[in-house]
Order: sequence, then C-alpha cells, then structure tokens
Amino acid sequence: MKPKHLLLILFSFLSTTHPTHAFFDVNEESGNYDAIEYARSENIVSGYEDNSFRPKFFINRVEFLKIIVETIHTPNEIESCDPKEFHFSDTSTDQWYAPYICVGKREGIISGVGDGRYLPDQYINFAEAAKIISIAYGKQVSSDSIWYKPYVEDLTSKKAIPKSIERFCEQITREEMVQIIYRLETNQGSEASQDFNSLEANGNCPKPHQLSSDTIPVVMYHYVRFVDRGADPLGYNLSVEPPLLDQQLEWLKKNDIQTTSIAEITNRKKAPENSVVLLFDDGYKDFYEEAYPLFKKHELTATIAVITEKINAPGYLSEDDIRHLLKEGFEIVSHTHTHRELPSLSADDLNFELQNSQEILKNQFGVSTTALVYPVGRYSQSVMQ
Repeated sequence: MKPKHLLLILFSFLSTTHPTHAFFDVNEESGNYDAIEYARSENIVSGYEDNSFRPKFFINRVEFLKIIVETIHTPNEIESCDPKEFHFSDTSTDQWYAPYICVGKREGIISGVGDGRYLPDQYINFAEAAKIISIAYGKQVSSDSIWYKPYVEDLTSKKAIPKSIERFCEQITREEMVQIIYRLETNQGSEASQDFNSLEANGNCPKPHQLSSDTIPVVMYHYVRFVDRGADPLGYNLSVEPPLLDQQLEWLKKNDIQTTSIAEITNRKKAPENSVVLLFDDGYKDFYEEAYPLFKKHELTATIAVITEKINAPGYLSEDDIRHLLKEGFEIVSHTHTHRELPSLSADDLNFELQNSQEILKNQFGVSTTALVYPVGRYSQSVMQ
C-alpha cells in the first residue's frame, strides 16, 4: 500500500542528526522558507552536520533514487533484491547504491537512459524528476510523443511546480525539490505554479542522454580550484579540484577519447567519433593557472566560453591569457558580454549582449565564432532565432 507521506525521508541520508532549529543558510525572506521549514519540522530533511541545508545544491540521480526506494520499500524488500540480476552497464553491483538500483529497476521506477546506462552520479533534471515523482505517487500514464509530458502535466494539475523552474531539462536544486514535495504533501494549491505550456515555450527536452551519430557529449565546468564547502556552498558546487580534473583527463586519454571543439563539429556537420567537448564557462583565471597545465600534460584541449566584459577583470582571464590559449589550440567562444539571462531581455538588450561579445572576440583576438553558450542555460525560441 502506498504510504501517506511518500517522500517522508527525503534527504535524511545526508546526516544522522536532526536539528531542532532552522538551517543557518535559509533565511525567512527566502521564497522557499516555508517549504524548507516544513520539511525540516517533519523530518523530511535533516541537512548536513554543520546544520546547513545548502538549498542551491543539485541532486544526483542515485541519491534521488535512494530516497524513493527507501520510502516505498521495506529494508527486507531492498535486501532481497539481487543487484546482479538488476543493474546497468555503468553501475557496480558491489557499490553502496547497488540495492537501490536493483529495486528501482525491478519495480519499474527507473529504466535507464536508453543505451544500457543509468548515469548514477549525474545531476537529475526536472523532466526526469517529474517522471520519477509521478510514478512514485502511483500515477498511471499513457505514452506520449513527448516522453515527459504526462508526468509534468500531472504535477501541473497539482500546482506543484515552482516558478523558479523554467526549463524541462534544467537541473533542479534541493530547495526546488522540497518545494515540490511541500506542495504535494500539503496541497498548497494557492502557491504560484509553473505549468507545462509555459515550460514548453522555453524549449523541449530530448530523451535522457541518448546520443545519435550527429550529437556529441559536452561536459561543462566552471571553476578549477580548491574551495571550502561550508564557506561557499554554491561556489563549491561549481568547482572541480585540480587533482580530480587531472584524473578525468587521464581517464579520457586511457580510453582513447579525444577532445574536440564546437567549431570542428560545425565545420564537419557531424560529431567526430569517440570525442567530447570540455566546456569551461565564464573564463575564470583559474583555468589558465590550474587547468591549462593539466591539458598540456595530457595533450588535450578545451573550449572556454568567455564573458567579454570580464576580460582583464580580477579573477578572470586577461587578454594575454586568451591569446596564449588560442595559440595553443584552445577554443574561445561567446558567453555574451555581461552574462545576463537572455530570455528576459528586450530585443535591443539582446542584440547588445550578442553583438558586443562577437565584436570584441573578433577585433581583439581574431576570433569569428557563431557559437554561443547561454548564460545559466536560459534560452527561448526568440533567443535562438
């Protein structure tokens, strides 16, 4: 029988402590304060050992699955599932998550990404989360040409989608997930809610991680640095430590995977075989100081999306840095001029962002590029046109 509070233990795996006071990093002015406080008071979330909630952090696919499986199945049901019988090509049968993968696949909660993989460590996006939540809540849906439409429409009918979610494919944060659950558990129908049609206007979402012969993986980074998680939760979530990047590049080389550029893909009209684009957003100085030596070590290249207004600014690449990177075979593309969210701009402001960026790249560095990396991943049909 389906439990009354299906997601009662959401995020409880993050800590064994249960603070009796509010999280220090969630203030009363926050739009999600009531939802987070509700979740805390109901022991739906317990936060981290330092009594933080880290509302802007994303949730990966296997952590989310663990929450669902532990909520709707007893420990005996989980332990009785044989991971060797139910698993994916990229999941191990002896890792901590194996029992949850086993139960999830056996019970039809998850089906992978269509090529035999599950991608356990990848952050979950809204479309994927909507499907899992709807199935977990017992929603029976018929198939649709848009794979996530029935599940999003289910949440739409319950006014459970926070307005902060603007695209089907965007990764959801911990505070957004709690907001969805808060609305479902308390029937907060008066809350302002996003809907399927509004989301659809910002673009559709392909089937999860399925690649055709004309597509190529793009792995996005921001900072390359060491940062204290407690002092800067959002910055930590956007950072990769240099030793970890070194390991990732080494793995690419050992598996004969080559780095390519957006320009090469555009010119060839087809993705080079066994290749990947490594994209570094914003153009931070630490790319030149920390990442560039590692790329040289492994004889690989990357694409850097620069905010042209920030060139020469403290913490960002200088003109000399960019010229040296171009000389060494790295690709420089546009990340707009000032990094504003493009769908919210007027036509004049949109042209300002795009034209200024292109002119600076061309006039100062000789870079003629039509590639644009959308700030914070936001785009619309008008922006694309």
